[in-house]
Amino acid sequence: MLTIQAAVAVLLTLALVLAGGWPVIRWLRHIGMAGGGVREDTPDSHRAKAGTPSMGGVLVVPVAAMAIGVAGLGDPMAVGVAGGMLGFAGIGAADDLLKARRTSRRGLMARTKFLLQVIVATAVAFYAVLVMGNPGHVRLLPFMDTVDMGPWAIGLWILYLLWMTNAVNITDGLDGLATGLTALACVPVFMAGLLTEAAGLTVGAAGILGGSTGFLRFNRRPAHVWMGDTGSLGLGAGLGCLGVLGSMEWLVLLAALPFTLELLSVVIQVVYFQATKRIYKLDEGRRVFRKAPLHHHFEEGGSSEARVVQGFWAAGVGSAVLAMGLLIAEAGGLP
Repeated sequence: MLTIQAAVAVLLTLALVLAGGWPVIRWLRHIGMAGGGVREDTPDSHRAKAGTPSMGGVLVVPVAAMAIGVAGLGDPMAVGVAGGMLGFAGIGAADDLLKARRTSRRGLMARTKFLLQVIVATAVAFYAVLVMGNPGHVRLLPFMDTVDMGPWAIGLWILYLLWMTNAVNITDGLDGLATGLTALACVPVFMAGLLTEAAGLTVGAAGILGGSTGFLRFNRRPAHVWMGDTGSLGLGAGLGCLGVLGSMEWLVLLAALPFTLELLSVVIQVVYFQATKRIYKLDEGRRVFRKAPLHHHFEEGGSSEARVVQGFWAAGVGSAVLAMGLLIAEAGGLP
């Protein structure tokens, strides 16, 4: 039965995303989502991408959430993953629409966007306690029992969800980069669901896997559409919810390691820049990377976009394989 549910989730999402791709792209152009150009902080080589419609996540996230709900047959975890994805995607959609409508290309105010993310993340954390019945057990390392953190787990889960969603959001800067890494990260989680016979974990990972794989048809280089914050926040939330609601925090973090490295590069760059500016009394601080996030550092160093994406995908494969190896070892081998 679980295998059938997983097949329904991945195939239904994949089929609907592939079928709806071109109509949605035309609709996004019609409503003005292709007129914003590219961000000023991106490398000059990205100027040629101007005119590519954004907010393609409106295709992926709702379809994946629907398929997860249908295949999950009311499983509380599947419902929670779908709801978390839609909540964060809604924040991203508001941001994308404002960017398209305003001549300044400014979306939601940073503090407003962050506050909304905290609200949705808090709702997911309390869902884990009140609906999933998790009293505060967290697993951040393999081969170890869960740690009972009690009420402190809610705060950790909120930070975890904020980290995952914004890590995927930061990574979404090259054609197919975040989409491909999301699909790769879902594979170990999907395997974990099968090994533990957890329906919600299995169909949740399957739905996100199917949606990401289908979206690559339109998002790979040269991209016909970008996922925008609608997609990056929604898919990041999907990964985060799988970790929190499935008590697989360590597995998702490891499988999604390239996302963490991307966000860490931004944190390091900002902290070092501000610290050196203050310490050495400079007009501008010093930088660790040529440009952050990390994928732009490699582009500025002369690597082509295609090579950078391939390199990150290779890292994603390595992270997924390592996560699966630890998972199998922990389970004592495949059944």
